[in-house]
Amino acid sequence: MPRIPSKTNLALIGLTLILVISALGMVELQSTYSSSYKIYMQKLDVKPENYFVLQNPDAYVLKAISTQNYVNVGSPNNTQLYDLLIAHPGDYVEYNGTFYSAGYSFKTDSPPANSLLIIIAEMAICASAIGVIASLKTVAYMKNTHGKEI
Repeated sequence: MPRIPSKTNLALIGLTLILVISALGMVELQSTYSSSYKIYMQKLDVKPENYFVLQNPDAYVLKAISTQNYVNVGSPNNTQLYDLLIAHPGDYVEYNGTFYSAGYSFKTDSPPANSLLIIIAEMAICASAIGVIASLKTVAYMKNTHGKEI
């Protein structure tokens, strides 16, 4: 005969699932809102007055050249473009006889505070409820097994 879980066990299972889902939601929320460092290279039609020659571009710079769009780099340390733009006047680059306007962008997105607070409150309430229910079940079990309260 199959064993039917009690209402208390179902509550524990439900609260545990809510706690796990809340933790996963927190991770997802943090990964959605993160800092990003992007570079771009845009082809120019005319030769600029001030530019520097790019000798050996890294993979991110090559991707920015090929896509003519922003490329997510993650960190300024992952590409040479940031250091080159700081070291040379202007933001114009020559690579293989073609001139480009180059630049970078750093953006920090933070998750909405109310979403974080709701998830944290939900996790605290669930953890507290699990603790209370588990304690009451333990006391009831000990009372039934030993015939007296502990």
